[in-house]
Amino acid sequence: MCTDGSTTINQSVTVEVTEATAPVQQISILSFAPTPPSIAPGASTTLNWQAQNADSCAVRRDGSLLSLPTLPVSGSFEVTPPAVVGTYAYELLCVRGAEEASATTLVAVQTGGTPVDPNVITGVWTGNFSLTMRTAPEGIVLGDSHDNAWTWNFDEGWAEFAQGMLSVGFPFHVQDIGNVDPTHDRVEFERNEDGTYTLHYGYQIYNPGVGNPRTDITTTFSITRNGNQLKIVTLDSDSDGVPGVQVPGVFPLTVSPDFVGVVAQDGSADPDPSNPGGEPGNTGLIGTFTATPGNVAPGQSFTLTWQAVRANSCTASGDWGGSKPTAGTESLSFSTARLYAFTLECTDGVETKRNTVTVQVGEGGAGGPTDPTDPSEPIDTGNGTANLSGVYLGEHMITMRGCPGTCVAGQEVVLGTGMKHSPWVWNFDAKTVLITGTTLTVGFNYEIQSVGNKGEGDLHLRGGAAGGRHAAGVRQRRSRRQRALHADGQERMDTRQ
Repeated sequence: MCTDGSTTINQSVTVEVTEATAPVQQISILSFAPTPPSIAPGASTTLNWQAQNADSCAVRRDGSLLSLPTLPVSGSFEVTPPAVVGTYAYELLCVRGAEEASATTLVAVQTGGTPVDPNVITGVWTGNFSLTMRTAPEGIVLGDSHDNAWTWNFDEGWAEFAQGMLSVGFPFHVQDIGNVDPTHDRVEFERNEDGTYTLHYGYQIYNPGVGNPRTDITTTFSITRNGNQLKIVTLDSDSDGVPGVQVPGVFPLTVSPDFVGVVAQDGSADPDPSNPGGEPGNTGLIGTFTATPGNVAPGQSFTLTWQAVRANSCTASGDWGGSKPTAGTESLSFSTARLYAFTLECTDGVETKRNTVTVQVGEGGAGGPTDPTDPSEPIDTGNGTANLSGVYLGEHMITMRGCPGTCVAGQEVVLGTGMKHSPWVWNFDAKTVLITGTTLTVGFNYEIQSVGNKGEGDLHLRGGAAGGRHAAGVRQRRSRRQRALHADGQERMDTRQ
């Protein structure tokens, strides 16, 4: 009541006292996981979850509901992912009126093995792989390639894939990003927190009809352990139902490369698991062959280490000999100072390949070509080389050139190239040269043979007087095949009409 002495005003208010109202609790998903998390193609797994403050839940994949939103707040639901090796994401959606909350879990579809903690894999692993090229998202197989050699170095984070031939007749090439270094094909990978690995690489198909297209790709792999082996499988990282990731606008069709293979540290990797028909491979049979150390004092020992791929027997020659297992080590020592060459030849009964490594014992012998500026050494005043001695080991790459008609100097066309880092060995004492053949980018294998292919293995060198030129045993065909040994270790072969 209020008054000024002459006027009085009365007002009142009413206060209602009630019990306190609890704050609204948000929807919370406490857990969501599959049991088991990894299954075989075509198998099922059960999604289990526990949520609170929701009315009901539902499960969906790729945005599509797999159940009506009537599942309990805590419960389970059985799902069957596509029967394609890969990782599939499932989402739990819980609702209350207009409010909703979600959580995601992954189910791995794989052909066996135990998932490997990426932090515990160390060392260098070698084996073989298959590549399947599919259209995406249709999944139509365009071509494949089997039993190609690959190496994974988990200490340094790189992998190297051998070039191979697709079944449609075109070679493929896994390169470093941007093919910045054409002389090396090492590609880098990274470990992911979920136990997968992501590889960053360049990919090219040599098909002149479509311009030899190439691009840079990122692919994610799962790695599982089976005994002493690792199985490496491409995952469907873009969830389109096709292993790999879509590559649009580069090749004639949108494609998805799918790599699958095995590796082992002792050279005992099983045959390519995706090649049940035993189709012939495309690459060499020797994964690694090294000599450590490469320079020793007389009497000091060194170790030869090798791992063959797909071979069932190996034979040694050069400065060692005899039958060898397909994987092993051997310690040797020599008292005479010179360069020693060790050749390992492995076969699967059909294909035979060989590699050579060298060890320098004491001083001298292992240097580069004779120094033409040293006046104490005989010099060829023409275009040849000095009178060399010893064994020289290096790498070469072959280039095939030709002409559609009569050849005019400078107008030759490159028809194809061989694989980089193909080894060759020049023995100027024995006057022999061993040149390893590989696959040309146009899809054909080549082999450098002795004259008449008499099975002698090495080509024979014919030298003139001191300081004269050495010529290969195929000299009578030099008008069609011209070779030159360059300081960079490359061989260039011209095919002329």
